[in-house]
Amino acid sequence: MATAACPEFTVEISDRFQVVRVIGTSIGARCAPETDTSPQMSIWTDPADTGSIAKALTDITQDLGEIVERRPIAIAGLEGEFVHCLDELKDWETNAKIPWRRMRVMAAGLSAGGRLHATAMCTNDDLPEVAAAFLRMLESFVVTATGTAATAARQAGDEEVDAMLQAAMARLDAAAKAVSAEAKASTDAGVAPPAADVETRFAAALRSAGLAALHGRVRPLATPALLLIEDGPDDPGATGLTRVGGGPDLAEDAIWPRDESGLHLNFLAQLDLAALPRDDAGFPALPADGLLSFFSGADLHDGLVLLTPAGTRLRRHDLPDDAEEIAVSAARMRVWSSDLGRFRLTATEADGLTGETEPDGRVRFLRDGAPVIALASEYEICATPQRLRIEPTLCVPAEDERYAAAGVDDPFALWRAIEDGMAVGDGPQHQMFGLQAFDMGAASPVGRAVAHARTAGWTELAAPDGWFTLLALRSGGGAGFEFWDHGGVVFMAHRDDLARGDVSRVVMLVESA
Repeated sequence: MATAACPEFTVEISDRFQVVRVIGTSIGARCAPETDTSPQMSIWTDPADTGSIAKALTDITQDLGEIVERRPIAIAGLEGEFVHCLDELKDWETNAKIPWRRMRVMAAGLSAGGRLHATAMCTNDDLPEVAAAFLRMLESFVVTATGTAATAARQAGDEEVDAMLQAAMARLDAAAKAVSAEAKASTDAGVAPPAADVETRFAAALRSAGLAALHGRVRPLATPALLLIEDGPDDPGATGLTRVGGGPDLAEDAIWPRDESGLHLNFLAQLDLAALPRDDAGFPALPADGLLSFFSGADLHDGLVLLTPAGTRLRRHDLPDDAEEIAVSAARMRVWSSDLGRFRLTATEADGLTGETEPDGRVRFLRDGAPVIALASEYEICATPQRLRIEPTLCVPAEDERYAAAGVDDPFALWRAIEDGMAVGDGPQHQMFGLQAFDMGAASPVGRAVAHARTAGWTELAAPDGWFTLLALRSGGGAGFEFWDHGGVVFMAHRDDLARGDVSRVVMLVESA
């Protein structure tokens, strides 16, 4: 056990939780290594003390899954409630559902006013140990500042948090201004000039890493790919062009696709297959023409790819101006149901939005009686679609057993030099074909696609051979996507499927720190 202290109180943290962070009057603890399913606990104070604790906990936990336990609790003279919920996470590598335990405590009676809050989260396997550590932490709670001292401690903590938020907002504002300036420069200049040819860029990248002498041995390890570079705002009057963001161009009789819950999938990008270079680079065979459209679902799950045949009359589905507002309101009205395997409504009205359950069990949302586009996620929304320009490139793996024979002592430095040297412009380097970062082993996109194929029962696709990167999208740029922690999404496809125009088994993965 170790003592963790903030300006208002101290608690004892189990040695199982190696990572402890103190911010203002809050203490957080996580198990290492820090992953999506690492056990975690936190405890903090809040000056707000109005209203019923029971109602407040009900509001907080209504979207956190099934309540399996709820009882009164006493903590160092404070009276409150303990709630234990059984929620569910989704493993984006295997698509498997992971039971996720959430414990929440709220108590009143602090001498300086306000409430004490605490939470713990873990998997089923970790529950006994984490629940015991959580209760020991609560039992060890000791107030170290009372009255005006506690008020001053909270004020200092609030100022610390506010300073952190202001710094973060300043960084975001600077980034937004940089993106705006870049987009304006691109618009003012018209079409950006083409990049140097791939061989020139590859040789220059090797020189920058001091590896020019190894060119003859390293070049055979490189794999061709295509970069998709933002080339200024999209023409809203054109349809069927390669672009990222906005709303999809679909067949005139097609509707915006919805997921099994009834939510509209977030549109990410579309590719005009006829505009792709057709040469001897050895790329996987794709249909000669047509439009590929890429979508994502809630929490970047349930990716979908559509292939609209060439010659189809297209209609642009504009992204509503209030798409984000609707998505946020709709999210407040639903909760995931493990029994149904989809979202269900928990409320029928919020922020002027009405929710309904259709006969097939799916949900839909209306405003003033008219159906609206309720996107599955409020995050992957781009109101400023960008044209995409295609540039050839070369990729090398971050690790490869052949590097030793080629005389490469630091494979990562080589990969980084090639990655930077082959980049075109300063924006996100969206990509087709080629390799992704650390494209080896079970954790690679290919390995994860194979795992997904096995789980889905696609036995003929359950081997690494044949899987390739159909499209990789990155965060940032004029489109402004933010995939998790400024990462990316990768759509993996199989050669055999795409050669016959079958996109039903494309697998979407998330790459993020």
